[in-house]
Formats: sequence, structure tokens, C-alpha cells
Amino acid sequence: MPTCLTVVLDINFGPKLSALTARGPVWIVESAANRTATETHWAKHRGQNHLKGVTIFNSYEGFSPEDLLIAQMDSIDLHHGEYSSHSPYDTLEVVGAKFTAEIEEALSNYGFDQFSSSPTGFSVTMSARA
Repeated sequence: MPTCLTVVLDINFGPKLSALTARGPVWIVESAANRTATETHWAKHRGQNHLKGVTIFNSYEGFSPEDLLIAQMDSIDLHHGEYSSHSPYDTLEVVGAKFTAEIEEALSNYGFDQFSSSPTGFSVTMSARA
């Protein structure tokens, strides 16, 4: 069964994290607010693995949210792609970044071919896995 994965690039998102975790795995950028929310989630869901839980990742000085997403995609795909999961992700919801031509090109390389914007970011979907 395919999976929706959410990537949060908003450093102030923390208090809203619990609403996302019921839908599927979340990758969230490191910040004080996001770290607190992530640790609270981990404490309530001990033993939950990365395929269902929350993964926190480092930000890099000078990186825009869009650059950071592109930089994380190899790791995201490694952990949630068809070679690492019986139910690989086929939808990526992104919070806190704008959909750009660079994002479209980068995500196309992972098989994403349907793109839509949202008030908080965008989502991308694969028509079918090759």
C-alpha cells in the first residue's frame, strides 16, 4: 500500500506536528520548537520506527527551505523508497517551501510527475512506480 510522507521545512511548526503524524511518516527540520515537538512524539510512541514516526534532520546555514528539501531527498528516498519499504511512499507533502522549477526538476528524478500547490507548500505524487 503506497504511503504519503510529509516533509516539514518550517522551523516554527513544532506545535502542529501531532496533527500530521496520524497520516503517516514525517521528516521535520531541526529547530528548538520542532525538536521539542519531536521528542514529545517519540516519548508517546516509543518503538515507532521511521516508516511510521518522525525523523528530524539538520538544517544548513544559508540553505533556503527549497534547497534543504533537495539536499534531503536522497536520504528520504533511501529510507522510504521501494528498496526500503514494503509500502513505499508515492506522495510527498511539503510544508514550508515553495514549488519552484528546481524542485520540479529534482523531484522528477525520483519519479514524481504530478504537482500541486497548497497554502502551506505543495504536494507531489508519482503516477506509478517504474
